[in-house]
Amino acid sequence: MPTPNDPFKGFCAIRVSSKRNVTLPSGWKSGLSGPLFICRGQEHGLPFIQVIPPALLHGRPNEIEGPNWTAREKKIHAEELVSENYRPIRLGTRSRLTLPRKWCAEADISFPGEVVIAGRGASFEFWRPENFALLIQRELSETDEESTFPGPLASNTSGLTTIPYQDS
Repeated sequence: MPTPNDPFKGFCAIRVSSKRNVTLPSGWKSGLSGPLFICRGQEHGLPFIQVIPPALLHGRPNEIEGPNWTAREKKIHAEELVSENYRPIRLGTRSRLTLPRKWCAEADISFPGEVVIAGRGASFEFWRPENFALLIQRELSETDEESTFPGPLASNTSGLTTIPYQDS
């Protein structure tokens, strides 16, 4: 269930229009106030498109390491990275946004078509459905390797499908 600190939870398949427009789940509206940034991402070698709030973006200068860099130099480098890799986005009145054409191609997202939107707490991601299924399988297999307790998901990774987002 979404909370004020983590407004984006769950995942579901949604339509992408021929103009690359997507409508976000209605249960996520509380987390959509204020500006958002869109960027490219990759996990387990699989590309996706991510949307993050400014609070996460502004925390990233702390991750930048450099030889004897001052805080000011880190901030300048972070701003350069942001301008190259992040774009501010606006949401339409109906919680719609447009995915960048080039990034759709890089993430192998078709339009018109379908995309999986995955809430990650304070951010969310757009995935090609087949890549998202692979991601889940890889994450489950990592969990299986790390776990000594065979949970109910350990033996049931075949036939993996997306779970629709449920408003509460």
